[in-house]
Amino acid sequence: MARAVAVASALLAIVAITTAITTAGETKMVRFHATARGGDLPSSVKLQLRSVADAAVVREVVLQSGQAETSLVGAEEWELSVTTPGWWLLPRQIATAPDEQTVDFDLWPTGEVTGVVVPASAGGTAPSEIALTVERISGRPSGAGEIPQGTRFTCPVDAQGRWTCVLPATTVDLVLRAPAMTPHYRWDVAVADGRPTDLGTFRLRPGASFVAYLDGDTVRLLTKPARARLFRPVGAVASETAARLALPVAEAEFTSRGWVQLALLPPGTYVLEVSAEGFAPAQIGSIEIYEGKESSFRKAIALFPPLRVSVTVRPPVDLGEKPWRVTWNRVGDFTPETASIIAYTNREGVATIENQSPGAFHVQVDDVNRNSVHSSDVRIDGPETAVVPIRPDLLVVKGQVVQGEEPLAAELRFGGSDGAIGTYVRTDEEGAFETRLPRLGRWPVEVRNDRGVGTLLQVDVERDEDLLLRIPDTSVAGWVVSESGERVKRGSVTVLVAGRGLGTTLDDRGEFRMNGLPAGVVQIVGRDRTTGDSSEFVRLDLREGQPRENVELRIERSRRITGTVSSAGQPVVGAQITAAALDTGAITKEAVTDLSGRFNLLLPVRVRRAHFTVPAPSRTLQTFDLPLSDQPIVLDVAASGGTLIIRSAPGATTPYRVRRNGVAVHLPSLLSWMSAHGHPLTDVENLPVPNLAPVITKSAPPQDA
Repeated sequence: MARAVAVASALLAIVAITTAITTAGETKMVRFHATARGGDLPSSVKLQLRSVADAAVVREVVLQSGQAETSLVGAEEWELSVTTPGWWLLPRQIATAPDEQTVDFDLWPTGEVTGVVVPASAGGTAPSEIALTVERISGRPSGAGEIPQGTRFTCPVDAQGRWTCVLPATTVDLVLRAPAMTPHYRWDVAVADGRPTDLGTFRLRPGASFVAYLDGDTVRLLTKPARARLFRPVGAVASETAARLALPVAEAEFTSRGWVQLALLPPGTYVLEVSAEGFAPAQIGSIEIYEGKESSFRKAIALFPPLRVSVTVRPPVDLGEKPWRVTWNRVGDFTPETASIIAYTNREGVATIENQSPGAFHVQVDDVNRNSVHSSDVRIDGPETAVVPIRPDLLVVKGQVVQGEEPLAAELRFGGSDGAIGTYVRTDEEGAFETRLPRLGRWPVEVRNDRGVGTLLQVDVERDEDLLLRIPDTSVAGWVVSESGERVKRGSVTVLVAGRGLGTTLDDRGEFRMNGLPAGVVQIVGRDRTTGDSSEFVRLDLREGQPRENVELRIERSRRITGTVSSAGQPVVGAQITAAALDTGAITKEAVTDLSGRFNLLLPVRVRRAHFTVPAPSRTLQTFDLPLSDQPIVLDVAASGGTLIIRSAPGATTPYRVRRNGVAVHLPSLLSWMSAHGHPLTDVENLPVPNLAPVITKSAPPQDA
């Protein structure tokens, strides 16, 4: 018992009495008064006072019927403990004071707690000692005199793994800890006065763990156990690696007292999701897990009733008198994306989204033909913000499509195929069309038909004006061949027009033809869908009335670029990497890091240098300009950064061209990064880029979409 008290005294810092300095040699009286916390005090109990300044200086005091007094000399601090077997007091420090003082304390009868620890591996040896620590994460109130949380008892372990500890006789929550092992929790352990309490066998397991608990109100309202799941934050890359990383690393149910332990965790950064029937799910991050350590979220987690979000659309029906289609998605935190919620408006134009928790969301409104008339980010913080009003100002737009002097039947997509907002319409045989748009201004319009026309026009839409969409009389045709000169049968061709790609697939002869492309210089590239390799970008000067025939696009051999992403000396899991090949026009390749922080991607052999954009979840977004070789590359991202505000003139639209230290930032990665941090992208005049690596940044003026 004396050893346990000595160790506990060394580890606890408990302030008991206000200290004061007295004149050297001055004697002051100290009285002691003890109260038994269980049973009756014996006629005499021995106390020990040990000097904090000099451990060799020890004084003994004997309590008679719980009372004693002694004199202390000089300005010293003393550690107070009990040496009579069968009794324990909470280690504390006292100090000599200017006046006489009385020290009140509790004495506890003791009992033994025993158990057996089994080594982590067969043939292994048990540790020489374990520690029992008092816990109070159960949410029970702490009464005066109870054993404080964190009080520690060190217990020796024999060769057979059996251990014994002397503890105060009371009911207590305990944690058994051994170095680099997952802690074991035992609740409501009744330590009996003078009798051993056997806690049984503990199998030691090496590894990290995580502990959390619910607040008392939530526990009382639960009808079924709540569930905890730990996810890795993962970059927005569609790949098998990203899909595997998006699965929960660990999950478990909370106990009846609202406590959960997730064990045997690999080190890294995580997001905690807590869900329960009748409550909105809660997400907490970032949570750091360290090798062989226990992490905890000591603040009680409160769950709240789910929010009901009402999306109100005016007018209440589309122009065909049909309900609006509302698509609702949660964004933020780099957590795995939940499935989209699809809802339709009622007669009053209201779509109801159930079971939502506070956070950032994306809402899109389509008509019955899946034409998108509204797309925006919103934030819901509580019931007072759970109504989302949407008023698409739909304008009637009429016009005709012609090529040369002849009408042209075609399919039109206002906003382009990759636009967030747009309208699809098919002309009649005379090229005439009528559609509705949610705004005036400049629109990219993609035009296609079954005669090979594929082009992108920039059209200014003004109120009360019929549009004439004139398709240029241009054409380009050719084929795609492999590196060895053989025709590629499963492939595609993409033409870059005003920063956007127009694509077509190869026919069964490996040939392609595209008509109506804008006159002027364009870039064209071929891809082999089987291997993922592509050709060099070829520049063509297209002119009306002068077809370009027999264009050959030769696939280039690729090489595998490997590397790792790290931060503060640790591998970063789930980081997105986008490589822009500087020598091949606009080719970009994406990858995501695995459990070791490694990645690989394919780039043409002739590429000697690339720009890398790395949004690393729970770290920073950082860019790199690096030469390429057969050696693995290392992308070391900063652990923390600052916020960049991209400001633009009123009415400006994306895309932006952003450079960091002269290195172009991949725009989709940038927008995804902002969205994952819960920042709405609707205010294009003030776009915040959070956690940007701390270097000089520049942004070029925005370009029209």
